[in-house]
Amino acid sequence: MICRGLILTALLAIAPAARVSGQAEVPTAPKIPSIQKLRDDRFIRNAFQSQFQPDQLAAFGKKPSLENLVKAMSPEQRQGAKTSLAALEGEATRPEEFEQIAEAYLLLNSPDEASLVALKMQEQRPDDFRGFTMGARAAFDLGDYPAAAEQAAEARKRNPNDQNAFAVLMLSKGRTSLKRSTTVEAASFPPAPAVLRQESAELPASAPAGSTPPLKPQVKVGPAKPVPAFTFEPRDDSKKKGGMPLWPIAAVAGLGAAAYGVQQSRRSWAEQESEPPAEEVPDSDRIQRNRRRLIALGVATAIGFGIVFGKQLFAAAGGLGAAKLIRDGASSFQRLVMSEAGSVNPSAPMVVPERVRNLLTPAGQRIGQAGSSADIRIVRGTIQDAEALFSRLTQGAKIVPHPILGPAGRLAELANNSGSLALRSVSKSGPPTIDVNVPGVNIREIKFISP
Repeated sequence: MICRGLILTALLAIAPAARVSGQAEVPTAPKIPSIQKLRDDRFIRNAFQSQFQPDQLAAFGKKPSLENLVKAMSPEQRQGAKTSLAALEGEATRPEEFEQIAEAYLLLNSPDEASLVALKMQEQRPDDFRGFTMGARAAFDLGDYPAAAEQAAEARKRNPNDQNAFAVLMLSKGRTSLKRSTTVEAASFPPAPAVLRQESAELPASAPAGSTPPLKPQVKVGPAKPVPAFTFEPRDDSKKKGGMPLWPIAAVAGLGAAAYGVQQSRRSWAEQESEPPAEEVPDSDRIQRNRRRLIALGVATAIGFGIVFGKQLFAAAGGLGAAKLIRDGASSFQRLVMSEAGSVNPSAPMVVPERVRNLLTPAGQRIGQAGSSADIRIVRGTIQDAEALFSRLTQGAKIVPHPILGPAGRLAELANNSGSLALRSVSKSGPPTIDVNVPGVNIREIKFISP
């Protein structure tokens, strides 16, 4: 019995050790690293701290982190921080400074602006990995995972040890973009510069079933061109070439002269046959004769006008005088209805979807440059340019204060409930924005970035 007890004790002591040894031999999956924070934030720290009063900063402690500063910001302070970052962006010259600005935009939940800064970094130094790393992080925050994977792969080509790019690449692989792609083109980050551009060896040749493959730009690969300044040229009808030809006037004058000559010839023949001398003709007869001459001349002139302008006179007589109004973009009936409602100047054209499409997609090409997605357009301009385009798009429409922003925005409904346009003087991401909700127009937002 004693021996049996010793054997059982030995077996129980050996079994746990065997289990522990077996577990140690099982390989573990590699851990995906997290996004590393900036080591140096001196260039942008003042932009955040300047939004607080001294007593508020003292409550944070010795040196508050950027994350804690952002969490404590009000909407007005966030907007002030974005304005300060925009000023710093104009002064930045080194990649480290642009990297801090892009990081700050991401902390403020503004990946659109961060993507623009990343694109500027790529243009200035196409061989630097940091521009592509920030572009990958901005695309990931926007939910455009294929573009994030592509940008991360480009960063790892330039620096295989970039842990941030590796983290974004691992988190983005095989995920479907959250951007809507039912009515507009799928979202994609701006293409990388041509220098050192290759297809990533780490991305799969074909996407897994049920996922969206990495998007490839449909444009010629190369450095992005600067967006031209957005200008508006008011329509000037006084500069139209041509005008009324002179031959109709000459024809009418000729017909009138011919009619007068015929009447004079007839008069001379009649005078030779039966007309008494002038001193014997009573005044009443001369008045009657002159009246007949004027009637004959008027009839001849009317016939001449009828021959030359017959088509136009017939159109006017048939009630087709509204052709000019139709050509200008609205019927007289629509003008009458809107004028009675007191919401439109009768001389202004009605806003219809076709007119909006012609202004925003001339010759089928959308204005501006693609932003974080293809249906967000970026143009160079100020708030004055945004208001000018909004006024041109909504000419003749009823404009009311924005239902959410109030006086800081405006809303315009198109005719027959065919869409709407809205102007936000200050958007969530910062710049003035025009929201477009018009069927057939593949533009959702137009953002005006200061030159």
